[in-house]
Amino acid sequence: MAVNQAAYVTRKGDDTSGAVLIKRISPGFLCVVFQSVFAEDGLRKWMPMTGNDPVAEADADAFVARQTRYDEDLWVVEVEAPDYWTPDGV
Repeated sequence: MAVNQAAYVTRKGDDTSGAVLIKRISPGFLCVVFQSVFAEDGLRKWMPMTGNDPVAEADADAFVARQTRYDEDLWVVEVEAPDYWTPDGV
């Protein structure tokens, strides 16, 4: 449950298409970047693209920059949240 969490659209993609990345920024500026994917069961889930362990914000920003080179329609949302927070609440 999101309580008192700030979220910002830091990169606006195409209004009708484009993947979404969520960059979770935790205390200490450690980050995990999540991307929406379809699981084997066909349901959408959020996968930690920078790994399960948080990385430095500079590393997360470098990952996002690489992805934007491949997808010009990419959306990026930054969320200030605790380490345990995930977009799908799992």
